[in-house]
Amino acid sequence: AGIKVSDAEMDAININRHQFHGDWNYTISPIIPPPVR
Repeated sequence: AGIKVSDAEMDAININRHQFHGDWNYTISPIIPPPVR
């Protein structure tokens, strides 16, 4: 409790909202970094 999350941190989350009730139903997927060459 009491932890603040900035707008930039929220925008960085990879959220895919579902078509039905997207505010309630969504999938959070990892952000996969590009391979190191």
